[in-house]
Amino acid sequence: MYLVYIPLIVYLLIVFLVPFFLKRDNGSDESYYLAGRSLGVRSSFLSLVATETSVATVLIFPAAGYNGKWNLLSLCIGYILGRCMVALHYLPTIYRMTDTSIYKAIGS
Repeated sequence: MYLVYIPLIVYLLIVFLVPFFLKRDNGSDESYYLAGRSLGVRSSFLSLVATETSVATVLIFPAAGYNGKWNLLSLCIGYILGRCMVALHYLPTIYRMTDTSIYKAIGS
């Protein structure tokens, strides 16, 4: 009965221990959040979309599909379109700023 939990425990150990052992000093917030401004807006946007889509694929869609709630698909399409509009508007603003705070970007 407890064998079912072994893959989950192994996964959680990997997720938490690998970054702990591979961590390094990233220096400033700019180097951590914006990769030292070496990535472009397009690459950052695609990374954002891929991360959120991955989370939705693993956590949301299986349960919704199992329950037969396919109307969630229209909500997800709306999220994707909204994410695109927000990212295309705010990411260039954040890259032009000297600070990395989203609140400062929204205020300007």
